Amino acid sequence: MEDQDLEIMPKFVPQLGELIDLFEEIKRVEGDSPNKDFKDSKDKDALRSKDSPKSYLDAVLNVWKFLVEHYMWRLEIRLMEDLPRYYELYSIKELNDKIAPFLMNRMKEGATEVRLKAIDFFAKFMKINYISVKFKEMLKSIVEEFASSSCYQHRISFIFLFSKFGENFSRTFIKQNMLNLIFPLAGDKVSQVRRKFAENLLEIRKCFMVDDTEGIQKFNDVVRKLTTDSDKEVVAVSA
Repeated sequence: MEDQDLEIMPKFVPQLGELIDLFEEIKRVEGDSPNKDFKDSKDKDALRSKDSPKSYLDAVLNVWKFLVEHYMWRLEIRLMEDLPRYYELYSIKELNDKIAPFLMNRMKEGATEVRLKAIDFFAKFMKINYISVKFKEMLKSIVEEFASSSCYQHRISFIFLFSKFGENFSRTFIKQNMLNLIFPLAGDKVSQVRRKFAENLLEIRKCFMVDDTEGIQKFNDVVRKLTTDSDKEVVAVSA
């Protein structure tokens, strides 16, 4: 892609998801049609060879990288809004190999709006990815690259990840896999992290099981500690 492509991107990006519908229709008709002539048609062969779904996914990722390189974050968000359409056509393995790593990257390095959107879609992606053999590996990556990261902005991102996982997974799952990771951030050495934790108290509280008395008590203790924080903004948000 060349720089002149910048002019066509606002019209081009919204059409990417629509082409997925075309591939889905081709896949459906190919599977249902007894018509050998259709299956062996030159047009269909062209779609398979030049514009096959696999190569199309690579092309979409190249467009995404182009948007990143040119700081076109609004179009990045528009591209991500079509991601659920890709889930219908591609296997979990293909999505894990290509989409997931790029989403992880954008959760770290994108503009604020991009990071939040990437976090939202990553949590939803993990939900459909639950039975994948890579699920535990990806969950481990979240811990290492966000919850335990040396970068305070990544730790802030984990707070949003926690909330979004709470929207997509059961409270039992949250208790078993993520609850012990969120509490330390309330006492983070960086005030911006503590402040973001305080700003999201209600969202965090929603992730607790009703009968988790120990967890709820720990949460209440954390809230009381935040109201006496050394940072006045943290105290103001916690009150």
